[in-house]
Amino acid sequence: MGSVSYQWAPSSEMILFPIAGKLYLWDAASKSVKSLNDKPTNMMDPKFSQNSSFITFTENQNVKKIDLVT
Repeated sequence: MGSVSYQWAPSSEMILFPIAGKLYLWDAASKSVKSLNDKPTNMMDPKFSQNSSFITFTENQNVKKIDLVT
């Protein structure tokens, strides 16, 4: 299954893309891709914060956050 959507970070230094319940982040500086979650989930609507320091999404009717700085 391929990626059907992606989102550039406001800083234009990263791209966020979901594939099969997993969330991936491509970093332009290191030219690498990393997975942001260990196992597939039913997350919805992942988005970068305005300063590109975290990502928010909904999962099982809860809002969750992934900190990209730490």
